[in-house]
Amino acid sequence: MKKLLSLALGLTFVAAIISGCKDDTSDPITPDRVQTDTTNTTNQNGTTNPNDQTDTIQQPITPQTYNVTVKLIAESVSFENFTINISQDTMLTLTPNNDGIISAQLFEGKYNISASGKISEKGRVYNFSGKINDLEITSSFDTTQIYEINLDKVEKNQIIITEVYCGNSTYYDEKNEKNVTLQKDKYIKLYNNSDQPAEIKNFCFGICFPYMSNNTVGSITVTNYSAEGYTPATQGIWWIDEIKFEPYEEKVFVVYSAEDYTSLGGVNLDNSKYYCLIDMTSAFNQKSFYTEPSADKVKLNVQIYGLGNAWQIGQAPALFIFTTGEVSPADFANDAANQINLQGTDWGTLGSSLKIPNANIIDGVDIKNATCTYKNDGSLTSDNSTKYAQRLPDAVDKGFVNQTETGKGFSYYRNVDKDATSALTENEGKLVSGYSYGTETLTNGEGTASGSTDPSGIDAEASIKKGAHIIYQDTDNSSVDFHQRKQATLKD
Repeated sequence: MKKLLSLALGLTFVAAIISGCKDDTSDPITPDRVQTDTTNTTNQNGTTNPNDQTDTIQQPITPQTYNVTVKLIAESVSFENFTINISQDTMLTLTPNNDGIISAQLFEGKYNISASGKISEKGRVYNFSGKINDLEITSSFDTTQIYEINLDKVEKNQIIITEVYCGNSTYYDEKNEKNVTLQKDKYIKLYNNSDQPAEIKNFCFGICFPYMSNNTVGSITVTNYSAEGYTPATQGIWWIDEIKFEPYEEKVFVVYSAEDYTSLGGVNLDNSKYYCLIDMTSAFNQKSFYTEPSADKVKLNVQIYGLGNAWQIGQAPALFIFTTGEVSPADFANDAANQINLQGTDWGTLGSSLKIPNANIIDGVDIKNATCTYKNDGSLTSDNSTKYAQRLPDAVDKGFVNQTETGKGFSYYRNVDKDATSALTENEGKLVSGYSYGTETLTNGEGTASGSTDPSGIDAEASIKKGAHIIYQDTDNSSVDFHQRKQATLKD
């Protein structure tokens, strides 16, 4: 009697990893072929009986894999604290060896490969990052080639964006008997991610165009301004002449209205310590968004050069902080050499932006609305409304944090650097684990996980309340530096 044994095989997009950190002594993965083992009955005279039944075992077929070697390129750098991420539907993180090399066995398909790392030297932090987009592996793939990633080196200030609350919550309007999205309680948190005080002159906030990640991009895209070394600050900028941060100090910046919205399920922003991006005497004075803050609050200055009666931070912005150095922000904005319209039209119309040198940018985060799919070249397409065009250049941010939906009160919060935070001796007994504010259990309509959480497992806000000093992750890649949080931290 003939028997057939079928083996089911579950495959991920990465077949095997050979990390360059250590010599790999295992056999390389090669495709299994169908192998049939046939057993016949042998008669006493030594002959086989062809009429006997045969047992056949069919071995599984594993798709062909291809060796991919990646090498990081940077001068005078030890790659001890560097990582390389290979992503397709999921992401795999690898550690290169001392020469900056990893090897991986991959199936056919397209992959994005990004790398990041940091080193400390003489009290400064240097971030390195680079990537390869759309590396395609086919049957003709050259496995002998070494794919080099030339790393950008950025000297970072200590000040980082730790939270952007922009997704808004929803409340029931009894008068009109309908649900209403609360737009007025947006805020931004900044933090000194070091044990050294920071003092910055001409400190500014800017947003990229388009204001929402699923809006139409201009004729001048990230491909163009990346090559020229600047990031566009669109519509207007907010600034303060000088700002100081003590070590590990955070500051809250109110975007629209510094009032208490807890009765509507929102955030209480009525705090004299909070800074306000509000100037009702300017063109940004739309009353459905703005209210005049009380006299005890610090108000930033604004320079407006685009259309609109409110700063269009929106629900899914690309936000960044920067300095204009020794030049005042007003003088910088009024200099025609720094002006550009991303729509290719007149200055003062939609798309008007300032060209902020990437060297002047301190930090940035890109929030991608879930209604659009990733498209990394910034080009226009016929279905552009459903495409996500990268807004911040790679020198500022190589990724994005995913926004699954709006109106749920979600916030976008930076992940904790677990190793660096745990290594601080003053944090002994103060770190709170069991972080529960992530949204990783959320799924989309097809049941696929779409939310995110902080992989460190440390509850930063609860730990800070116990006196801990938090070191947040800062690799210039929002895809791994941020997650979507269930609620604004100011509601904890």
